[in-house]
Amino acid sequence: MDSKERHGIIVIKILILAFICKLSLAITFYELNAIAFCEQASKRYYSLFDNLSAETYATTNEEDFATLYNRVATVKGISRDILQISREAKEFNKTLIQDADLRRALDRLSYVGGLFVLGDEYFESVLISMNALKSLSTDKDIKPYQAEVDANVQNIAPIAYYPDIQKIYESSSDAKELQYYWMMWREKNAIWAAVNLQNIIDAIRNAAKLMDRTPLDFYYNAYESPEILVQMDQIMLELKPAYLQLHAYIRHELASKYNHEELRDTGPIPDHLFQQVLAQTWKENSVIEEHFSFRDLPSYDRLVEGLSSQKLIFHAQGFYRSLGFADLKEDFTQNRLKEVGAAEASADCRANIFDMTPNAYGLEYAVGEAVTLAASTPKHLQTLGLARDLKYSEETLRNRHIRMAIHTFLNIPLFYVHTKVINEMLQGNVKLDGVNRLYWKLMQEYVGVEPPMDRGESCLDLPYKFYLDLETNHQTLKFVSEILGYQLYEAFCQLTNGQTPLHNCNFYGNSKVGNALRSMMSLGSSKPYHEILNEILPHNPSINAHSLLVYYQPIIDWLKNFNSKNKVHIGWNDTKRKIM
Repeated sequence: MDSKERHGIIVIKILILAFICKLSLAITFYELNAIAFCEQASKRYYSLFDNLSAETYATTNEEDFATLYNRVATVKGISRDILQISREAKEFNKTLIQDADLRRALDRLSYVGGLFVLGDEYFESVLISMNALKSLSTDKDIKPYQAEVDANVQNIAPIAYYPDIQKIYESSSDAKELQYYWMMWREKNAIWAAVNLQNIIDAIRNAAKLMDRTPLDFYYNAYESPEILVQMDQIMLELKPAYLQLHAYIRHELASKYNHEELRDTGPIPDHLFQQVLAQTWKENSVIEEHFSFRDLPSYDRLVEGLSSQKLIFHAQGFYRSLGFADLKEDFTQNRLKEVGAAEASADCRANIFDMTPNAYGLEYAVGEAVTLAASTPKHLQTLGLARDLKYSEETLRNRHIRMAIHTFLNIPLFYVHTKVINEMLQGNVKLDGVNRLYWKLMQEYVGVEPPMDRGESCLDLPYKFYLDLETNHQTLKFVSEILGYQLYEAFCQLTNGQTPLHNCNFYGNSKVGNALRSMMSLGSSKPYHEILNEILPHNPSINAHSLLVYYQPIIDWLKNFNSKNKVHIGWNDTKRKIM
């Protein structure tokens, strides 16, 4: 090889190296641009969402049309800016980005537009359907039972499901009255519910298409994979043996309270009675009253006597402060807490929260569940001095424990069934006229519940809770937070040197728990939730029912013993109701 050839080869090598360096430099600049975008977009998004919350916060029922019109125009402008963040994030070519966390950040930001991608359709149609479904429970359009059965009863105003019928479910011992309200609320709302439900399902499917996503990818984007559904299936299998014991006990007690025409010893529980069990969990005259008297529990009114809503918030702040968290900012306590004035007061007094946490942090509800479990323990209430004079006997603790079990074990299958119904609709596997048959098939299979009477083709029997925040996948959120909350709670309790029993563990003031919790929360949504869980649950970061079952094991043992001693049938046969 002569000197010219060697020189030529050297030149080629230099050119190749220069090209590679240039390419690497281009990728580096591209990633730097992506990093800068993510930082700026996050700040923009927070500011826009803060403005959105301010508009919502300032809205009152007394505003005139012009004021409301201007607010809607402002919100439309904010929504367009939020949607622009999604579009800009999607324009990045993620194949040119090597950093996995950066690719993920861009992917997360591409979702923030959500249903705003629908443009004016969101405000002119979808938002109206959302509000219509939420109002199903509060519209006063149901004829009272007394006026239905007694022609002499006149001039009784119509009532709403919440809070009017809900209170009746909490206090009535008349199965026919419960059945009447179950039926009338559904008859009154079937058409209106069906139209608006279909509109929201179509909106989610259309939004997913506009974002080049499948409906399930779009709907479950907070979990970053529809695989969460597989985990939910597994959890239901894990819970089934314990659920069967509780279901059998409740059916046995209902048979004692009501006559056997209402339910069979081996059949599913009629839904109107099942719903009453849930409504009476923390009320007097519940189905478990014979073995667990409500009067033996500490009075809630006595515990919170003299505490305003703001004082309760400051008590909650004190719990987090004991773990090493900073106090709430002055801006929050002075400008973000709004008590409803007399002019705006209504029968619906449920807390209304403008919730931004899902956009910044994916495990916020589960963390809240874990802290609630600790803060509500008798041990913690006594620490605060709220229950200083109260004595918690073994029977009292079991009374509290089984009521918690009823609330938890009976709600989780409902969240699961609701999620399954929504999934099938989103995938186009079931049309609206087949939803009711699917719903009752799933309710029998997973909950052991049947309708109180035969159901025709025009019926749509989904409960009002099904429709709440349907567009934000509230049912899956509740399912996951219930399960995961117990996992986090057990993990935190293990940091307190394993306080036993688990159901009375209080980690108030524990610096180890505070450090672990802050470490986990500081990651925000920068990593997938299962990686964040690994910070707290290194030995088993998958979502599972183990911790929940450990928490309720004393109650499960009590139920097994009771059912065995009383020869209570476990499980249920198929319903005899006709469902068209």
